[in-house]
Amino acid sequence: MKKYLIHPAIALCCLLIFTLPSCVSTNTVANKITVGSGEIPPDMAKEKFIIIGMYQGRNSYDKYMERGFASYGGEYVLAEKKELATKYSDTKKYRYILDCQATEKRNDPNVGFEPNRPGNPEQGKYKVIEFIYHIVDRQTGKIYYRKHGSSAFGKEIKAYVTAIDKARLQ
Repeated sequence: MKKYLIHPAIALCCLLIFTLPSCVSTNTVANKITVGSGEIPPDMAKEKFIIIGMYQGRNSYDKYMERGFASYGGEYVLAEKKELATKYSDTKKYRYILDCQATEKRNDPNVGFEPNRPGNPEQGKYKVIEFIYHIVDRQTGKIYYRKHGSSAFGKEIKAYVTAIDKARLQ
């Protein structure tokens, strides 16, 4: 009989405990983003609209915005901020904008560790960029913020777009 340092079943359980929380389904998150939670404008469920997904000018981010909207069933455009005043200035036609705000969080034990490097003034501190998504209603000026931020912007975009699609179809 083989002797193991750690029994394979225990190793498997540990692996699952540490990886499953990061694999939360996009649909699970999307089900929490609702009109009732205040994260989606109520009029989205009542009227036809074209939503604008905002590019951030970074390929690494913008490709996830494209992927997030790829399965969206409604009308949408993806645009840069400078196009809002010209190409997409009609706020009746392009009433809603899906955008994000990036913030840097520090000393959060739930995020990745910044490695110790000689001469690094941030040595030993936790650091992450968190994206907080929101929908802007261009007619009323009201902003509907997502209740939670995330550094997994690809999943967050997909969840928000899925939630918007569900609200639109109600």
